[in-house]
Amino acid sequence: MQHMSRSLAFGIAAAVSVPFCAPASPLAPDPIGSSALTLRIEPIAQAQPPDTGRPDFAAPVIVGGRLHVVDQAQGRILRDDGGGGFVEILSPDKMPEGVTPVRQRVLNIAGGAGSDVFVTFTSSTLPTGFAAAQPLPEDSAYGSEPNYQVVYRYSQAADGSLASPVPLAAFESRSSGHSGGGMLALPDGDLLLATGDNLGFDRDGLAAPQDPASHLGKLLMIDSETGETTVAAQGVRNVQRLAYADADRSRIVFADIGSTTAEEINEISVGDLTDTGEIENFGWGRNDDGNAREGTFYINEGVGSSEGGEPRAIGAAPVPETGFRQPYAQYGHEGRRFVAISGPVTSDSAFDMIVALFGDLPTGDLYATMAPLGGTDVPVFRIALVDASGAPVSLFALAGERRPDPRFFALPDGTAGVMLEHTGTLYSLTEVAPIPLPGAAGLLVSAGLGLGALRLAARRRLARSRSARATDGAPMRGRSALP
Repeated sequence: MQHMSRSLAFGIAAAVSVPFCAPASPLAPDPIGSSALTLRIEPIAQAQPPDTGRPDFAAPVIVGGRLHVVDQAQGRILRDDGGGGFVEILSPDKMPEGVTPVRQRVLNIAGGAGSDVFVTFTSSTLPTGFAAAQPLPEDSAYGSEPNYQVVYRYSQAADGSLASPVPLAAFESRSSGHSGGGMLALPDGDLLLATGDNLGFDRDGLAAPQDPASHLGKLLMIDSETGETTVAAQGVRNVQRLAYADADRSRIVFADIGSTTAEEINEISVGDLTDTGEIENFGWGRNDDGNAREGTFYINEGVGSSEGGEPRAIGAAPVPETGFRQPYAQYGHEGRRFVAISGPVTSDSAFDMIVALFGDLPTGDLYATMAPLGGTDVPVFRIALVDASGAPVSLFALAGERRPDPRFFALPDGTAGVMLEHTGTLYSLTEVAPIPLPGAAGLLVSAGLGLGALRLAARRRLARSRSARATDGAPMRGRSALP
């Protein structure tokens, strides 16, 4: 079933006081719905930008109970100091021997088992310790200058310093294009790495994302000891962040930046992902059946041009479609040329009705889902933002009315946050409960699954209440600094 039941969609929309939008063109995702859902945003820390050059931050990640931030362009790794600031734990002059940094010098990091920290660098040379790198396909679309994404395992000391880099795996790439870079330690301590399709705009991904023998457009499992690499999933375009959706680390969620048709939120159980008897397929790239997919749509091959508008949707794929995983949520560009999804973040402690929160990199517009994970093509809603005083605000305004490039993350206490790449400021995000409307709860109950949404919100409120009682009398931690 392609969509959540329309009665549920209307019920949820009624609960937030606005109607649900009618379906769009059959060759575009349903329009983004309006809602009365609101988030409160409050500054909590500042990752100081470098003295020269604009920072290029990846989404903050938790390593050893502390937030870490990667400045990709400058090749720095920062760790929160517990007082609202950050200290540098890896500088550009401390890269492993043989790494010759290029664009996105440090692509990303992830915390592993014990003191392990995984770091991926981008280098124009293949460093010592790597016998070979998995090559790009022989195609002029990938450019002529080889670069390499090289993955190391470090050991982190108590003071945050990184030492003893061990080479694990290397992949040929290029200095521009979709580099992916989402990283996450699996429950067994191995690394999950998202690779991009290594292409520019206006292409369907070519064949590599659908080729199990290629490392492009994949979710790769990398053994933390040997560096042995296994394909866990294929058919992704440009996944920049991987995250667990729950405290049990049983489900993984990620956004996949689209081309011209659909921005995707995907989710998968860890069990399905790590069961390599079947490679999960999210659809991007040219499959053996001749079709390339974006969201729940077939697309043409594109023209390989920067003029925009290609590849275009040429038909709707059947849902479900045997052999392919459908997105949990998707939304279209709705007349805008440049759209790029960022996120998502989930938080039982910060959100009541919101299940997954995400946004747009160029504009900072905020979106969310309210349907439980496990669904397919669930409705997406716009989210309003207010500051600590309750005054309306936007991420665009907070970035000085410039492109904000929001990077969503979870704080160590399980709450939700966002970092504005343009300013280096980190904020907490908390859902503000809307004023109930007469009959709204009844509409939700009559929607069937809508009762589940109310129960989910009630469970979250109860858990927060129990947590508050358990810590009653303990010192209150200030929200101006990181936990």
